[in-house]
Amino acid sequence: MVAPAPHVAMLCATRTSVDGILDYAGGLGEALATLYGLDVKMVVRRNSGWSIRQLKPGDGAEIRARSLDDALERVEALILHYNPFSWGRRGFAPELVRLLARLRRRRHRLVVGILAHERYVDMHGLRWTLMGGWQRVQFLAILRFADVAWSSTETWTEILRGQTSARVAQIPICSNLPDRRAARTSSRQQLGVDESTLVVAAFGMNHPSRLTGHVELAVAAMAGAGMRVTLLNLGAEAPPVTVPASGFRVVAPGRLDASSLAEHLAAADLYLAPFVDGVSARRTTLMAALQHALPVAGTYGHLTDTIMRNARDALLLTPSADGAAFAAAACDLASDPEQRARRGAAGRRLYETRFDWPIACRVALSGLTGRG
Repeated sequence: MVAPAPHVAMLCATRTSVDGILDYAGGLGEALATLYGLDVKMVVRRNSGWSIRQLKPGDGAEIRARSLDDALERVEALILHYNPFSWGRRGFAPELVRLLARLRRRRHRLVVGILAHERYVDMHGLRWTLMGGWQRVQFLAILRFADVAWSSTETWTEILRGQTSARVAQIPICSNLPDRRAARTSSRQQLGVDESTLVVAAFGMNHPSRLTGHVELAVAAMAGAGMRVTLLNLGAEAPPVTVPASGFRVVAPGRLDASSLAEHLAAADLYLAPFVDGVSARRTTLMAALQHALPVAGTYGHLTDTIMRNARDALLLTPSADGAAFAAAACDLASDPEQRARRGAAGRRLYETRFDWPIACRVALSGLTGRG
């Protein structure tokens, strides 16, 4: 591989206080700076305007930028982290198309990469059909300016190949958390649980793709089997979980910093990942569980990647539409410490070999340089 451009920007927008895409962009930029010695900065459009932060190990100060042109001064390659809802209300962001067009006119040598975290909504019903229509037109317009495009799932990457003549690749979406496996004992002590208590974790925002009812069925099955269960319902906007059973406790800490969140995960014995579209490589929450060597009970659906379906030693998956099957599988895993240990170790190996930051950096650099 030839030496990549030394000055790279992560170009993002955010409209919320909790933003996993922004966290991922920062993690990717820091990994590129650390592993390859690149000069990487985060360029973010907030409600108050543009800001810049130099990405390096540790916290960098964020400063205001007068304009996007000023923010991208000396930058030779950029990665646009795209989610339509980050860039505009209801995902309507025609100004982003104009920004990219102007950059292309003024900066002919600039290498533009587009990482599609989300592309557009599914079209069902009048409202979502209208929204999905303009988001599709917008996404295809943005792709016209790309030298390279990435997506996080196998399905989306194959669709992307038919939508652009740019180079296309699937990029790992890594865990946004530090590795706190060593904090298991101290974290469990702080939670007030001993080794006779099964600690089950669920993690994420209140989103329709999360099958909260499956979580409730699984925990109820565990409690019904005589297990003493503590559920860690993690996430700043985690949906409430209620199970009318004795021997069951919910810990819902709300918003936590990354280190504290990782320590809560480290305390768990089992991770529950039921999604309507199935577990997939786009889920940073799932990656955090694999990073922390947690055995995973999840669901499979139309977005579940082949690598996930084939990782039967690491992931225990059931059909997303069958809550009873998920609950039975999760309960079986909860009752078998040896199986949990085997699956947790296999999940950690899967994360290290296919989804960790060094792999994401290699994919990103290969795309930006056109080699590798």
